Amino acid sequence: MTDGINGEALAGLTAAAESFLPDIADPSVRLILLAAPVSVAPTGLGGFIAANEDPEGEILGRRLDATALLTVRANDVGPLNDAVAAVIRSFLGADRAALVEQGILRVSLEEVGPQSISGSGNTGVAERTLTFKVLYEFLKRPEESEDVIVEIPMNLDTT
Repeated sequence: MTDGINGEALAGLTAAAESFLPDIADPSVRLILLAAPVSVAPTGLGGFIAANEDPEGEILGRRLDATALLTVRANDVGPLNDAVAAVIRSFLGADRAALVEQGILRVSLEEVGPQSISGSGNTGVAERTLTFKVLYEFLKRPEESEDVIVEIPMNLDTT
């Protein structure tokens, strides 16, 4: 069973990786992302990073060493190669500050898989999988309490 913060960290990893996917104008191109953590570990001192003053509470953290598999599919080899190049530029060319803002501490391209083509003509599909290694840190900050009890009614009937 996954505790709450680990589940949130996994969702955060996927969201962070998705935020760097480029916008591809060609409607025949599809990008399919699978972010798979290799390990999840608490950061700081047993997951405790620091105390937060406003709102009051603890900042907790998890560090994920992960592999992001990105499959690029297109109807033809030309758009496939263009999309693969755009994805690589998007991940490896991202500004360091933008990466850290999303929680990505390190990203590297591990492998560009072989190109595969299935079908022919209008039903043909060209595909290539890119493998990225990602070091991701998730920080859970305390949430603002929604309601504060300002007054407690004293006219309670206890009979």
